[in-house]
Amino acid sequence: MSYRIAHWSDLHLDGDDSDEAFLTNLFASLKEYSVDHLIVTGDVTDDGESEGFALLDHMRRKHGYGPRKSTVLPGNHDLPGWEDYMDHFGQGFSPLYRKLTNGLYLVTVDSTKPDKLPNMFANPQGWLDEGDWKGLVRALDEITELGGEAIVALHHHVFDVPDGDNRQRLGRLFNMWGPLEDSEDFLDLMGQYGVNLVLTGHSHEARIRKVRRHGHPIACHIGGSTSDQHAYRVLDFTDGVLTGKGWVHI
Repeated sequence: MSYRIAHWSDLHLDGDDSDEAFLTNLFASLKEYSVDHLIVTGDVTDDGESEGFALLDHMRRKHGYGPRKSTVLPGNHDLPGWEDYMDHFGQGFSPLYRKLTNGLYLVTVDSTKPDKLPNMFANPQGWLDEGDWKGLVRALDEITELGGEAIVALHHHVFDVPDGDNRQRLGRLFNMWGPLEDSEDFLDLMGQYGVNLVLTGHSHEARIRKVRRHGHPIACHIGGSTSDQHAYRVLDFTDGVLTGKGWVHI
């Protein structure tokens, strides 16, 4: 059975008319390309704007991609509006994993945490706390018992990337911007459970890096900023196995 996923990230919406026009085109393209499920890996808004969350939620429902056909994760820029985020998207995000289709499951992890230091760079720190680790292991154990394949999605990328814009360069200088802090432990766990695909955001330039852990290949996808690129990635699966990928340009 074939199944198609769309991966958006880092929309940075504030809810104005230009955002609505852009989302109209994006959702129209999901229908055109027969996308079965939409995954948004965080930074829905630029600074937790309630209008941005409300607009995406309204548009996804209007175009047939409500909670059953979409999963929207939080990003560091969404933290100031956490209650609004949960009101609109918590139903799909809070269960640690969900079945997408026969043999294929989506595991979602919240890597967004408040800064250890004052809010200088929009709360960019990303790490997993004890509860996150336990929940992740429990989900992967259950999916393994079910004999399924797991896609794992989170906001913060899990490999180092070149410096980005000036704010990101300054953040890196103070060790306050970059990949998931415990990315090596995370990737080690992915290898232990045979996870083939990790979807992330945070960095606004799309990249793919393939790594091996415990002899197992893992494809780590940074979605990039959908709103900057005016494009997003689609991933095709057959019987739960990734069989193709490509870009849709808006």
